[in-house]
Amino acid sequence: MDKPVWGWLVGRLDYVFDTDLAADLAAWRALAAGLASRVSGMSGTDAVQALPEVLAGVRQGELLTCLLIERAERSGEFARDGAATINAFVRGAANETAPWASKRIGLGRALVDRLPA
Repeated sequence: MDKPVWGWLVGRLDYVFDTDLAADLAAWRALAAGLASRVSGMSGTDAVQALPEVLAGVRQGELLTCLLIERAERSGEFARDGAATINAFVRGAANETAPWASKRIGLGRALVDRLPA
């Protein structure tokens, strides 16, 4: 398996997450990588049919991202790696911009604070 984008977590997954969750995350990533490797040989018709399912999966990934950010923030665990703020932590973990991180931080808070479980 290739090195994950979130390479700073490699070797820490078992510590950070329970074993079942770590295995599920690894399987999810491997499945996505396998699917991506099949696109170059795909017909346009197959691509059009697959796209809605992939976009639905991306949305689930964004939901998971926002919820994990919320837990990292509320627990304070993000500071353990030396980040001064949750925004700085998310920017570093995702290699993204401050506005990208801020949107997901706000969404994570809203999901937990304003929507029913």
